[in-house]
Amino acid sequence: MKSLKTSLLQRSPKLLSATAKILVGKDLDSVLDNISELKGVPQKLGQLMSMDVTQYIPEDLKEKLKPLQGESKEMDSETMLHLLKRQIGEEKFEQVHSFGLKALGAGSIGQVHKASLNSRDVVFKIQYPEIARTIETDMALLTPISKVYEFIRPKSKDFSILLKETRTMLLNELNYEKEKENLLYFREKVARDDRYYVPEVFPEYSTDKVLCMEYVEGMTLNDYIKSKASSEEKKKIAGALLDLFIDEFLLWGKVQTDPNFANYLVTADGTLVLLDFGAVKSFSPSFRKLYLALLFSAYEGDDEKILHYGEELGLVHRSDKKEAVALFGEFMREVLSYFHHEKNPVDFKNEAITGKLLVTGWKLFKEQRISSPHSDLVFLHRKLGGLFSLLKEMGLEIDLHEHWKKMGGP
Repeated sequence: MKSLKTSLLQRSPKLLSATAKILVGKDLDSVLDNISELKGVPQKLGQLMSMDVTQYIPEDLKEKLKPLQGESKEMDSETMLHLLKRQIGEEKFEQVHSFGLKALGAGSIGQVHKASLNSRDVVFKIQYPEIARTIETDMALLTPISKVYEFIRPKSKDFSILLKETRTMLLNELNYEKEKENLLYFREKVARDDRYYVPEVFPEYSTDKVLCMEYVEGMTLNDYIKSKASSEEKKKIAGALLDLFIDEFLLWGKVQTDPNFANYLVTADGTLVLLDFGAVKSFSPSFRKLYLALLFSAYEGDDEKILHYGEELGLVHRSDKKEAVALFGEFMREVLSYFHHEKNPVDFKNEAITGKLLVTGWKLFKEQRISSPHSDLVFLHRKLGGLFSLLKEMGLEIDLHEHWKKMGGP
């Protein structure tokens, strides 16, 4: 692929075709090819749908979209090399050698190539040309489609919410200068914990459209899940991911909110490598305190407090239908019950557990009238949904009570 189609006229045929096939669940084999070529909104949307933990998205579609988490059509390496030269300048470009003709990964807004820089192995994350333009083009086309879809199915508000979330994530990820700052921040935060590693950044070879980092050898998280690593080794990785989320949210107030499994590597010695910090969200102390109060209330089964804090967070209203209010309380109590000591360890292979949570959550989703909850919650719950999806995928028994205690729970 030598270039991105950026205009509405160029993108609309494939985008409309892929959207229609997804919505009607027909000819899904051809969907992946179209999405991976279009990049931007379609690819990010496909990634998020592949990790969805509701029952809205069919399992066969999720399976078809899973490759988008780590692989897609890559742009011609000569094009990317030209972009790199233009971004870092002739003098610095002369120091770059052994530029990999095949990308290590091709994402929704850029792709990664291995190279040698002053005798050191590095990777260059290079943004696709005019990718920002494609985001606005796609939104102009997909937003009316989402409105029509919701008119046909009034209770379905998921597509437009997911679409807005996708756009926000992509616009944040376009800022490589900000991602560089996030990388440096998280590298410092995990420096004393040998379970994690954040690659070194080379600011002098980075720009707002190019990010240069140390190359780290490792297995993708998707491949690691399928590997012959023991259950105990996999539990350590799962535990490290859960602990990382707790630290991000409770201690630092900064959460990497993109749940894509391709954002992680696992090294030969079992270290979790954190790669992507484009979608980092900050949470205020007041928000975190309020959210924890909701969780503690649900853990204790206090319906009045659940409703109170749920209203404060914009998740439920007393004016909602009684069924929706009751389901919200039921869902929160059910979820938090799995953090009780007597229910642990939780067997994520057990479909009776995961299935029950999904069914209750889906019922709640259909009943609630609120279509735009607190914006912070959309991203937080997407990350939590990704972690849930990961644990389900790994099929492990995890002691959630131990993680609950780390959050300050009894």
